[in-house]
Amino acid sequence: MKRFFKFELFIALCAVVFLDRLTKFLVLSSLQDKGSVAIIPGIFHLTFTVNSGAAFSILSGKNTFLIFLSLMVIIFIIYSYFKLKPTRITSVGVGLILGGAISNLLDRFLFSGIVDFIDFRVFPVFNIADSGISIGVIMLIAYYAWEDFVKKKVRRLKKKSVNHP
Repeated sequence: MKRFFKFELFIALCAVVFLDRLTKFLVLSSLQDKGSVAIIPGIFHLTFTVNSGAAFSILSGKNTFLIFLSLMVIIFIIYSYFKLKPTRITSVGVGLILGGAISNLLDRFLFSGIVDFIDFRVFPVFNIADSGISIGVIMLIAYYAWEDFVKKKVRRLKKKSVNHP
């Protein structure tokens, strides 16, 4: 049964990597010299930046360490995937996370930092890979929170039916 769900993981991973690489190529070829372009002034801009650190520029300039850390996280995610309940949601969620992590790791090798460009002015500048990671994490949290909620509800209903014939 797990083999079926690996396909969804692979598709989600490839989609994030492809979209992230494509958008970064377009940003590098057309936005690199301009810096920032307002799409919706004051709300949404495309802003070229290379983040040499982790999230929120933590550990800026520590690219070698961040490459090592990224590789360890990717290995941990792959290992953890085989411990998860095999569902489409877990496969897609992990695929989105892995796709984002792999694409951002490629940036670290190619540019000594991560190319970011999506700028809503109220949040740090980010990219498609970051979005894939965030959406994947939210999917997994929501899935397991829902699973926990449903299991508790079923247990309560079973208790009620046993106690009240």
